[in-house]
Amino acid sequence: MKVGPVELLILQGTPFCNIDCGYCYLPGRGDRSRLAVETVSRLADRLAVEGLLGTKLEVLWHSGEPLTLPIGLYESYFSTLRSRLSDETEVGLSVQTNAVLINKAWCELFKRFEVKVGVSLDGPAFLHDRFRRDRRGKGTHNDAFAGLRLLQQNGLEPHVICVLTKDSLQFPDAIFEFFQEAGVGTVCFNVEEAEGAHLSTSLQYSHVAEDARGFFSRYFELLERKGSHWLRERDTAMRALMSRSHKNSLVTPYSIITVGWNGDYSTFSPELHNQPVGGERFVFGSVVDPRDTFLGSLRRRDQWVKGIAAGVQICRESCRYFDMCGGGTPSNKLCEHGTFEASETLKCRLATQLPIEIMARRIQSQLRSALTKSPTSTPVQ
Repeated sequence: MKVGPVELLILQGTPFCNIDCGYCYLPGRGDRSRLAVETVSRLADRLAVEGLLGTKLEVLWHSGEPLTLPIGLYESYFSTLRSRLSDETEVGLSVQTNAVLINKAWCELFKRFEVKVGVSLDGPAFLHDRFRRDRRGKGTHNDAFAGLRLLQQNGLEPHVICVLTKDSLQFPDAIFEFFQEAGVGTVCFNVEEAEGAHLSTSLQYSHVAEDARGFFSRYFELLERKGSHWLRERDTAMRALMSRSHKNSLVTPYSIITVGWNGDYSTFSPELHNQPVGGERFVFGSVVDPRDTFLGSLRRRDQWVKGIAAGVQICRESCRYFDMCGGGTPSNKLCEHGTFEASETLKCRLATQLPIEIMARRIQSQLRSALTKSPTSTPVQ
């Protein structure tokens, strides 16, 4: 079994979130607990000692709203990681934020530590505000967009994560034009998923595949005609078609590690962290326990490791997209099928299979058009 190296380390600075999105999968969003700097130090040391580091490590603050913590605490987090790990690996720092609390001081911190920033923004206000509301029920679009603008004005060029709901699928043009006019350089779509505390989605209806196909087909067309931003789903589909070989970090032990505010950690899908699985919390161990090791924890959680591997094998044997996907997403399998030992999910169909299908047809159409327009060659005498 291949283990690591760790490519993505997700740190939960706090479970607390200052807004209350309707599709959030995280429990305990009112908990204001904080990740201790000492826990970050221990984590860094253990990664190095146990040989789980490769040439680069991306560290992402997520799973709660990171910016509800003091700026000074992030200075300590960032400095600790860089000082402890700079001789071992290249450390990249990232933050995923709802952008509501962005101000000049945060921008200065991000520039000083070269932090990449992701903003959660679901397109124009009439879509964004349907799900992304504050705790009083008010839409957050105005504040989030102001935060995006401030980041851009300070040269930080954030990428955007946009959640696609049933409503969103009806408005590809409006979403495209919004991101174009906003000057966003990178857009990533996340389909609304059933996982964690979010047990059902607005996408669970009979003709969702038809709507999603229409959305992605139109969006890809708009990008090719007049787009100036990069779209993850189009790029991923193109690379899948070209390489037909995909490493799936979500099913590779310790390719991703998620660490909660209290030092508990897990691997595989980050959305599984601390969720109930078979009467237990999905936690592999604790970085604050001196007796614990990452590799030892895999043996203790052997039933999960084997279950996820069995699910990958089912995908390998049953799905024609396997070489372009690598085995799906364990968190979605668990929520939709009640087990890791399953194959296709709604996310597979909408976010992986459809974009690949659409991209393949667009390439075929363009090739046929090019061949039709190609002048007939004259044989050499």
